[in-house]
Amino acid sequence: MRYGDFLGGVNAVTFMPYDLQLVDGPAGLRRRLVNTALSQASKRYYHDLAVYAKLLAQKNALLRAPVVDGALLDTYDDQLAPVGGRLAGERAAYLRRLSTEAAAVHARWVGASPALRVRYEPSPPIDDESPAAIEGGLRSALVRMRAAELARRTALVGPHRDDVALALDDEPLARFGSQGQQRTAVLAIKAAEYALLQRATGEAPLLLFDDVLSELDLDRRRAFLE
Repeated sequence: MRYGDFLGGVNAVTFMPYDLQLVDGPAGLRRRLVNTALSQASKRYYHDLAVYAKLLAQKNALLRAPVVDGALLDTYDDQLAPVGGRLAGERAAYLRRLSTEAAAVHARWVGASPALRVRYEPSPPIDDESPAAIEGGLRSALVRMRAAELARRTALVGPHRDDVALALDDEPLARFGSQGQQRTAVLAIKAAEYALLQRATGEAPLLLFDDVLSELDLDRRRAFLE
């Protein structure tokens, strides 16, 4: 069976020690967090993600070819823009909810300061979150980046280049957060992911944690367990 066939069957939120890499690891880990959460809540999102990945692979293969067919490249960009725009729109809305929820959870555990911030950093940047504006912005960016993509032989703009910034009181979490602060922030994000998934599906997902409490002081352990 395909992964997509399982979506909506049993939803789960997990925490493993490697999830701490969400703080200072590559952007792909943070995109995976968002993609997993949204795919469990919406099969439409998962379908769009799969379509985008297929088109992106085809475009990158063309960019690596000895001779690049410009008309075919235009076709791929025309197809990538609407599906990429939908992904970016869904991510923007989700990360706004996740940021609010995670900040509230974090404040309950450690107090109002420092405040946890979760911010979407889309590629290209989004000024207007209307679907037409997001798609139009992506189309413009694809045109603008065409020469650079041909030179570097890879796709340089689109949801596959998105990132998520994590901060405490606007200071980057990876640079200024202690190990305990980083672990607390990731756990708050996971708790927020759980709450949002429950609201979206109407059912409590499985909550699977491994090695949760290490590196947390006694107060934070009590707060988390409560």
